[in-house]
Amino acid sequence: HWGFWEDAHWIPDAALYRTDFSIKPNGQAYEDLVFGNWWTDVRGTTQAGQFQTSAFLGDYDVEVQYNGQTYSATVSVDDTGTSSVTVNLPVTPVQYAPVMSLAAPTVTVTGNVLTTLTNSGTWAETQGESVSLSASLGQVTQNADGTWSWEFTPNQQYTDTDVTITGTDNGGQISQVTFNINTPPPFVIGDTNQDGIVDFLDISPFISILASGDFLDEADINRDGVVDFLDISPFIEVLSSR
Repeated sequence: HWGFWEDAHWIPDAALYRTDFSIKPNGQAYEDLVFGNWWTDVRGTTQAGQFQTSAFLGDYDVEVQYNGQTYSATVSVDDTGTSSVTVNLPVTPVQYAPVMSLAAPTVTVTGNVLTTLTNSGTWAETQGESVSLSASLGQVTQNADGTWSWEFTPNQQYTDTDVTITGTDNGGQISQVTFNINTPPPFVIGDTNQDGIVDFLDISPFISILASGDFLDEADINRDGVVDFLDISPFIEVLSSR
């Protein structure tokens, strides 16, 4: 705009600013249009990495604030209809661990010694990475349909022992599910110390049960529902046969 100051305008009344540089009504209308209605100053946020707005023709500075830093670029809006600019940010991809679950709501697997215990569940990888499974005890089998199966044949007694199934993707992210196992020794007549076998170590517990009048199923050798002197001879026979 030319001749904006009253003292330098050939038609002073048409100037935008008075002699003291105070703005006149026509000057205010000019500023409102050029620096207001016709001036694009837009702010916003995005979660998807894209931001779109309408703008008047012209050159623009674009600033993106990310993680406490400001990144800048310029873009020209012309009459072609659409203008865009890409601002590259140092974004670290989020790594997600595999998703592991147990098929059954119970977290305890119970079975006798020398019997096969089993459990199962599912695994998933949301980012398309490969996943490997491992078990802290026993053997886990990973199936292509997103399920896994576990089995273990204990040769000794376990009481509330944790078993952990771990899923590890090729990015090093891990996820785990845990259940526990109880494996009481098999019932053996005469095994009064309940260690799974009948030997001389069962003599003292048998005598104690006999003297106290208490009942232990393994000490009821003749299977009459009580532990008394009638179990002594059968106990000796069972002990001798081992």
